[in-house]
Order: sequence, then C-alpha cells, then structure tokens
Amino acid sequence: MNKIQEIQTILGVKPDGIFGPKSRAALEDIISSESEVHRGLASSFADPKDISEFKKWKARYIADGFSEKIAEKKAFAKGDNGIGLWGDSTAPGSGNAAALTTEDIIARWGSLERGRGKPILVTNNGTQATVILKDIKGHMNDAIIDLNSDACDALGIKIPAMHPVEWEWV
Repeated sequence: MNKIQEIQTILGVKPDGIFGPKSRAALEDIISSESEVHRGLASSFADPKDISEFKKWKARYIADGFSEKIAEKKAFAKGDNGIGLWGDSTAPGSGNAAALTTEDIIARWGSLERGRGKPILVTNNGTQATVILKDIKGHMNDAIIDLNSDACDALGIKIPAMHPVEWEWV
C-alpha cells in the first residue's frame, strides 16, 4: 500500500491511490472539526465613518491629479471602501462580515480563494455571532480579526472598536 492509499484509509475513503476531490473533502472535514479558539482584539472596519473618509480622501487625491488607482490606494490609509478582497460588500447592511490575515486564511484553507465566504464564530462576553469571511486584514494594528459594523452590532461592540473577542472557524 502506497502513502496516499495509507492516508486515504485513515481518512475513510476508498484507498485508490489518487488524492482527488473526495480525499481532499475528507481531509478538510477532519481539519474543520479541530477548531482552534483564537483570543485577542477585534477592530472594526467598513463602518459608515470609514467609508465616508475613504470616499472623501479618494476624491481629494483625484482632484490633486492622482490616477484613480493611486488615489484609491492612498485613500485606504484613511478609511475603507466597504468592498472586500473578492468583491463582496462589507458595508453596513451587508450582513455580518469579517476580515482575517492572509496567514490565518491560508493556514486553514490552503489559499485565499478557498477561504472566501467561510463562516467564523465570534464570541464577545458570551454573545455569539456567525460572520462570513469577506476580506483580508492587514497588520496595521494589534487586532486578530476585523469585524464590520453589522457584526459589531450583533455582538454588542461599539464602533470604532478595539475590543477583546474569541473567534473560531465553524
């Protein structure tokens, strides 16, 4: 029995020696059942003030002669556009959304694309909410997760936020 067949036997799928979609799905099921609880600060993003600041600064940079692409990049230092990495809305009213670091996403799902839309359980002082991964988080603060205003509301967190929470993959 070769190594792949041995792994497939452990995973409980037909040990045919081909590590295809069924073997991958069985492995992901095992991984997802071993959820690690992460504890740290949550910051808010894509709240109304963030979006307003982003739009204001983008318009200023364009008026100053910067290209739209450069203006947008510079405006991200001032606020958020309310659109996640994959084009999903993170703006108020779009539902509970979160952003995690690329490292957290890739460690769990193997790629950013495979992490898109995955549910995350966030807990704040006993209140829990399921949020959807819609964006990536930079390393600009000490937070371990970013929550949009809908998620903050669901968890009773006042924005702008730097608030202790726990999160885990669902």
